[in-house]
Amino acid sequence: MWPVLRPRGSDSRESPHTIAANCPVSYLVPPRNSTAGVSKRPAVTLHTAHDSSLPLHPPTRHLTLPLMDRIEIEVTLNRDRAWLLETLSAMSEEELYAPRTPSEHDPSKTWSFADHFVHTTLIEQDWNAMFRRHVAGDRAMVHGRNDDGTRRSQEDIMTWLHGWTEAWAEQHRGKPFGELARVGLTVRADTLALLSELTDEQLLSVIPGAPWADHTIGGIIAANASHGRMHFKWAKEGTLTPPA
Repeated sequence: MWPVLRPRGSDSRESPHTIAANCPVSYLVPPRNSTAGVSKRPAVTLHTAHDSSLPLHPPTRHLTLPLMDRIEIEVTLNRDRAWLLETLSAMSEEELYAPRTPSEHDPSKTWSFADHFVHTTLIEQDWNAMFRRHVAGDRAMVHGRNDDGTRRSQEDIMTWLHGWTEAWAEQHRGKPFGELARVGLTVRADTLALLSELTDEQLLSVIPGAPWADHTIGGIIAANASHGRMHFKWAKEGTLTPPA
C-alpha cells in the first residue's frame, strides 16, 4: 500500500488534485513536538493506494498534512538538524560506530549510526542538484535513465542506488563525528541558500516523477528533516551487534 495525497474534504479517488506520494510516511510527517504543522495553507489528507512497482516502505497510517511555507521549512530543518546533532554527539564512540544494520549493497558490510547520518547528507546534496536542474528547465530526475536516455529497469535502479550510497558511506566511514557534521553543514548551508533564493512559486513547483513528500521543491526540502529521523530510527532499531 502506498500513500496518495488529496485535498482535505475530497472524497473522490479520481480527483484531479490527487498526488501520488511514493515515499515512507516518515518523509512527510513533522516531528511530534514540531510546530511546523501550524499553517495557513491548504492541508492534504494521506490515503493509501497500491503500487507494487515501487521499492519503498509502505505507510502504516493515514495523516492530514499541511503544505509548508518558507518559514516552516526552515524551522523544521533547523530543529531536526539540531536534535540529530545533539543526540548523536552525546553517544560514545563505541555506540556511534557500532554495526547497526546490514549494507543493502554488500552483505559483508554494516552501517552504524554515523553511516546513516552521513548518508542523509548525500541525499540532500543530490536533491539540491535536482532542484537546480528543475528550475533551469532541465530534466530533474536523471537517475532513472541510462546515458543514452533509455529508462533503467527497477532492478537496475536499485542496484545502482545501493552501490552509490555504499560508496559514499565507505568514503566517510570511520571519520570523526565532527568531520561528518562539517560535511553535512556544507550541504545544509547550500540547502538554506537555495531556500532563500527560490520564489514562493518555485517552492510550490512540482517535480515530475519525484517520489518524495508532496513532489514540490519545498516539500522535498522539508523532507530532509524527516529523512534524518527516519535513518536514526532504522539504526536504533537495528539488530546487529559489534563483532566479538
